[in-house]
Amino acid sequence: GGDVLYAGVIPTPALPFFTRKYCADAAVMISASHNPMQDNGIKWFNNAGFKLSDELEAEIEALMALDHPFERPTGENIGKITELKRSKADYIEFLCSTCEYDLNGMRIALDCANGAASYVAPKVFKKLNAQVSVCNNKPNGCNINRACGSTNIENLQRFVQECEADIGFAFDGD
Repeated sequence: GGDVLYAGVIPTPALPFFTRKYCADAAVMISASHNPMQDNGIKWFNNAGFKLSDELEAEIEALMALDHPFERPTGENIGKITELKRSKADYIEFLCSTCEYDLNGMRIALDCANGAASYVAPKVFKKLNAQVSVCNNKPNGCNINRACGSTNIENLQRFVQECEADIGFAFDGD
């Protein structure tokens, strides 16, 4: 019965930003985090953009596991979905606004773990004037964190050397 603001595939830290920006009552992220896609789970955030306590998440999970028929809205009361068409652009703009430095002349390598940072991270570093080289930025829904990203740093180490980067950053899937 709730209305949904759909932000699409975005990095998990973007969700608290949107929760506050749009005064949402809560936020939910489906994420494998640093795990493979079969380990997807749900992360809940309160209206201030903070992750719910483990205890409260366990309580919600227990309620969902009950074979109890919840009253479900029907017809016009089921809620509406509004796609946030500028979600990625707004988040990129926000991230850039928090950086006081111009990265002009820096060569930066990014391993995006075939995850949510695949679109956002390269744009942020490019907007900050860095020369950006990117690997593992072709998510297909199944290859998240597969032999790449922050849990497999060796790929980034090789990539930094190959593209003669000054520094490299490895992300996890979310």
